[in-house]
Formats: sequence, C-alpha cells, structure tokens
Amino acid sequence: MKVVIADSETTGLVEPQACEIAFIEMPEDFNEFRELDIPNPIEFLTSNEVHSSVFEQRYRPTKAIDPRASQVTGIYMKDLINCPSIKEFEYPKSTEVMIGHNIAYDWRVFGKPNVKLICTKELSQLVYSKADGLANNKLTTIVEFLYKEEGKKLTLKAHGALLDCKLVYLILLKISRKLPQVQRWDDLVSLCSQGTRSYEELSDISVPMTLMPFGKHGGKRFTEIPTDYLKWLLRQADLSKPVKLAAELELANR
Repeated sequence: MKVVIADSETTGLVEPQACEIAFIEMPEDFNEFRELDIPNPIEFLTSNEVHSSVFEQRYRPTKAIDPRASQVTGIYMKDLINCPSIKEFEYPKSTEVMIGHNIAYDWRVFGKPNVKLICTKELSQLVYSKADGLANNKLTTIVEFLYKEEGKKLTLKAHGALLDCKLVYLILLKISRKLPQVQRWDDLVSLCSQGTRSYEELSDISVPMTLMPFGKHGGKRFTEIPTDYLKWLLRQADLSKPVKLAAELELANR
C-alpha cells in the first residue's frame, strides 16, 4: 500500500489551482512509522533522511493568484514564470492513501483522485480537546501544542507545501501514539470522514467524536456500540476526555 502525506499551496479559496505541491512517501507498515524516533524536530524540517521518497514542485497556474493567498504562502505569479504548467501535473496513480491537515481540500485541488483519506485535523478532534489546553485545531496551533519547546521555531515558516507535509508528519507521529489500538493505515482511514465533513465541523474541536478510535469496536460509530460496552468503557481510569464525552452523550440519548 502506497501512503503519502500531501499538501498544496494554491491560488486562493475560489476554484483553487495548485501553485506548489509536495508529497512525502510513508512506510507501508504503520507500526514502522509509529516507532520512528525524531530526537530533534527542528533538524527534521531540513532533512529528508527518514523518508524513502520526497517530491516538491512549483507549478504555473492558469489563473492569477489571489493577493491574500500570496500574503500567506509567499508565492507570487512572478515566481512561477519558468515553472511547468499545472496542466502537466498528474496525481500519482499508485497512491492508495493520502494524508494531510484538512486533506479533503487538497484532494479536491488534485481532482479528487481515487484514494483513501487520513485527516490529521479530524484525528486531532478525536484525541485532544479544549480541556487539554488546545485552543483550536489549526496546523500551527497543534504543532505548538504538541511540541511546546520547539513549537514556535517549527511553525516559523509554515505554509510551504513540503514544510507543511513535515509538520503533518510530526503531528501524526504524536497522534499515533495516543491510539495504541491502531495497527494499520486503514485503521486510521476508518476514523476519518473521507471528505464528507464541512470546514465548520472540522474547525470545532468541541465537536464530540462520532467514531470509536480503538478496541474491538474501533472504527464503529458510537451509536452502533452496545450499551454494556459503553458503560464498561466509562469505568476505565485512563479514558481520554473526547472518548469519555462521546460515550456519555450516547448513553444519555438512549
């Protein structure tokens, strides 16, 4: 199974075209990824040693870049004059799983290729809450929340496609260790909505999770989980706050 982290910088939010694209190929074995040691996250941003394959390319769009987008990305039309046309880009057909932060946006930019999606923005809703001290689930906010010592330096130059891929990599590494029952990439796929959730839903970290993230009912909706199991779940001392809230709300509605 070919799994990649993907990101694009675009011309803006209205009918966006990519002007910069990056991919990082991931290990096929999910546990191989989870066990990786990254002792220095700052150095990780400038090194590709742990990756089997990295792609980064700017493209010339067929429409003007919105000035507001340029202010965020630092990419202007003058920077793309000698770049290949975006019409030449073709999403790699061998890819089966695409990972990113609000990945449904990039998936649409890439023309909705036939892949499974893993969204770190959705996964952050599953494992962290406002009660944990997370103000919102923006990419930079989560990085600074998870990597408190290095966070500001890590996000200093955010909004470059490859750099954002690497920030997603660091977030996913932390999230994977909060979900010990997840053993395969497909397990993470089952926890994500495959592009069906709205931007508003993805942006509200107080929205309770709808899918059980682990255990024998992992990947099932809380509405499908037996009452006895939910009651047993709530007796567990190390239960995360988002799971506890979802279980309590489901029991209250029965």
